[in-house]
Amino acid sequence: MYFISYGVVEVDVEPEPVRLRDGDFFGELGLLHDMPRSATVRTVTPCRLLALDKNDLIDLLEEDGDLRAAITEVAEQRLAQRSDP
Repeated sequence: MYFISYGVVEVDVEPEPVRLRDGDFFGELGLLHDMPRSATVRTVTPCRLLALDKNDLIDLLEEDGDLRAAITEVAEQRLAQRSDP
């Protein structure tokens, strides 16, 4: 999972690419749902990304309920968008 410290990335998803910016994150679906990567992400501007592996993510989510709720909500929205026709 990656957090964008600064910069802009573009996520190649249908029906059109999505841009993520400072403070956004991606890659959570793979960690939370043991899923393979579902999109290609490319930098649009110079970026600083912070990586978090599955064990550290689980520890962090157990410690911080607010963060768990925020990441889970985004993950569920993204998962629902993948399954919408």
